[in-house]
Amino acid sequence: MKFGKLISSMILGSASLMACNPDATSGTVYANLSIENSASSDSSKSELRKVVSCKRDADNAVLNIDLTSESAAAALKLKITGFKSSPQAYTCTQAIDNKTAGSLGGKFDTCFVSAKVPTASGATVSNSYSMYRDESEKLQAFSYSGVCQIQIQEIGANVKGLISCTKMIQTYLNGAARNPIDSNVTADVKADFNCPLE
Repeated sequence: MKFGKLISSMILGSASLMACNPDATSGTVYANLSIENSASSDSSKSELRKVVSCKRDADNAVLNIDLTSESAAAALKLKITGFKSSPQAYTCTQAIDNKTAGSLGGKFDTCFVSAKVPTASGATVSNSYSMYRDESEKLQAFSYSGVCQIQIQEIGANVKGLISCTKMIQTYLNGAARNPIDSNVTADVKADFNCPLE
């Protein structure tokens, strides 16, 4: 009996140590991503715990951020050109020459945001939303009519901010590129992020 109790104590002790030393899955949350008013069946909230990139290029005044969930079923990407050293808001717009079928043009002006979230039916199947065309071969118009803004709140060792983009167009459905894209299938994308700058 004493031996059995010893084994039980060891197992419980190991479980306690594991609880006190969580792995990356239960570690830092670098962003909270929310999907609202979705015309599709998407998970409404995702925690992003992996930093693919969080880089400021001071020479070219560019900020690139790419954050994902552990499974990569959810992701948030943003880029700001003309990035300043002080906290401020940036309004992202689709480039005029990106709207025409068969051309990518300049893609975006000032900044862009894109988001990927799991569908409600499966944690490994995703839908994606964007504010500009990223596949020139699709012979269809693509016009983003929402309002997209990135608010940078703090810049230091980390960059911290908020994202609010309305009527983002669904560009991927169940993991596959939508063709044709339906401009009526949209969602509002909101997020807060805080990641260590490279």
